Amino acid sequence: MRRSQLFTKTFRELPKDEESINAQLLIRAGYVQKLMAGVYTFLPLGLLTLRNIENVVRDEMNRIGGQEVLMPALHPIEYIVFGLHKNQDYFLFDDNKILVRASIYNLPIPYLPLILPI
Repeated sequence: MRRSQLFTKTFRELPKDEESINAQLLIRAGYVQKLMAGVYTFLPLGLLTLRNIENVVRDEMNRIGGQEVLMPALHPIEYIVFGLHKNQDYFLFDDNKILVRASIYNLPIPYLPLILPI
């Protein structure tokens, strides 16, 4: 991908509202765009870099026999440790199933042997 064909352009000045040096450099270089506090949009160059890093990690995990798992963004409330979901957003669906936004993705891992067919 040529720099002249990029969707976004780079900036010379530092973002005034950004405290982190890492975020300032990523914004200036055109890798990410700040959406709101702590939330960034990956621009084409940043997404390309992220995918390259994912592929390097995936190749190394495959080399040592690791396995990849993709966790959902919503978890059933019974998978969440008591007390951790007090300030969470609740989602109630038609079948009266309560789901919680996943803030800690490794909590359902102990339940995987219970729900996977053997």
